[in-house]
Amino acid sequence: MKTILKISGILLILLILCAIQPAGATDTYAKGDSVKITGTATGNPQQGLAFWVFGPNYWTRETKQVQGTSYTYELTSSKTSDLSPGQYYCIVQHPMYNGVFDVYVSGDKVVSSDGESFVISGSSKLQGSAAAYALMRLLDSPNIDDTYTTNTFIIAEPWIAFSNRAEYTAGNRIYISGTTNLAPGDKLIYNVLSSSFVPTQKTQSSEFSGESGTITVGYGSPDNIWGFYLDTTNLKPDEYTVNVEKNDGTVSFTGKFTLVAPSATTPATPAVTAVPTENPAPSQPATAPTPMPTQSPLSAYSALLAIAAAIAAVGISAAAFASRGKSDDLMTERE
Repeated sequence: MKTILKISGILLILLILCAIQPAGATDTYAKGDSVKITGTATGNPQQGLAFWVFGPNYWTRETKQVQGTSYTYELTSSKTSDLSPGQYYCIVQHPMYNGVFDVYVSGDKVVSSDGESFVISGSSKLQGSAAAYALMRLLDSPNIDDTYTTNTFIIAEPWIAFSNRAEYTAGNRIYISGTTNLAPGDKLIYNVLSSSFVPTQKTQSSEFSGESGTITVGYGSPDNIWGFYLDTTNLKPDEYTVNVEKNDGTVSFTGKFTLVAPSATTPATPAVTAVPTENPAPSQPATAPTPMPTQSPLSAYSALLAIAAAIAAVGISAAAFASRGKSDDLMTERE
């Protein structure tokens, strides 16, 4: 008989283990983001609902009143910032008909009204999934009328990623974007700075090339998204550093991209179109040049003969004159 009970107990534990596994995707939250558990509860429990949370080296139990038929339980950002990354289990306990929580904390143990218990604090404590399974086992006892529902979520280290390409052309309006596991609505501060920028003294002038601003994380699947437009009209070609961080400074990311100068293109030479006049003057025919007169070979020969004859005549006259002069001189001497 004991063997049968042991086997039944093992089967019961296996059923509990299967029941607590998430049926679909488990929500993931970054450390420092709040976690909200919401739902509905009927019966108007006077003691409210008990919220148990178990995780790596962590557990808590709190009670909250039901507002109408709705409830909300929140792990604030100040609490999640101290949580270790890992999977967490939230069990919401309803006291049901007797209005009493039949499973509760007593000292370092979680006990039930029918005498069952497990250790929740100290060296032999159960934690995480083991503690969640143990609590469910107590609540599943046929001697306990309390009911419950389970939720699971993951706490992860916050991260911001950059999803842009490495190079852009200066003068364009570009979109800088990325993904993150931070919650939608979280504020991010971004700074875009030229890699060649260096601090200078107040009395020195320096050229600043960059931009800064604040943006909000948007919902995305599977990861949330962020982004902003950057007008590069007044930015010089250079390598740029993009720094994006949560406004509380708990997480940041630095990426790089390069602005290159636009490609040099030779502008097309515009065609020149002649503008016609209203009354164009008629074109004048070109005047043919007057041809130089030419001499025939015979005429040239005759001219040469005439010149030679004239020269000969002058020579004869000169000789005659010279002969006469000499005669006169002689005649004078004779007297």
